[in-house]
Amino acid sequence: MNNGNTTNAGIGSLVLRNTTFLNMHYAGYGIVNGDISTMIVKNNIIYADNNNNNVTVFRKRGNSSASLQATDGEVADNIGYIIGDFYLNLWQGDTPPLENAEKIQKLDASPFESLDKSTGTYVLKPEYQGYGATIE
Repeated sequence: MNNGNTTNAGIGSLVLRNTTFLNMHYAGYGIVNGDISTMIVKNNIIYADNNNNNVTVFRKRGNSSASLQATDGEVADNIGYIIGDFYLNLWQGDTPPLENAEKIQKLDASPFESLDKSTGTYVLKPEYQGYGATIE
C-alpha cells in the first residue's frame, strides 16, 4: 500500500487467518502500511531467522508514530519468532488497534520441527498445530 500522508491508500477490511510469513523483508516500517477499519488477524505465524532489524507487521499509513485504530474485528492467537534481540510487534508502537486485541506471542525458539525454505514446506511442533498455513 502507498504510504503517503495525503494519498488515500488504506483498505477498509483485512482478513488474515492461518498465514505463515517466512523471512519477509523488514525495514522497521511494517509489512502492511495503511488505514484499516476492520481487522481479523488470527492464528498467523511471523518467522524471521534472517533479520537484523525490529519487526512490525502493521503500520498506520503515512505516520510511523501514530497507532493504527481499527473500529471492528478480532486480533488473537498469533505467534512469532525472530532471531536476535529485536522486538516483534503486530502494530506500530506496540499500541493495539482494537480494545481487546492480543499482542503477538513472541517465541523463544522456532515453532518448526522442520523447515525447507527453498520449497516453503514445514512441519510445526505439536504445540503449534492450528497456527499458520496448512498446505496438503
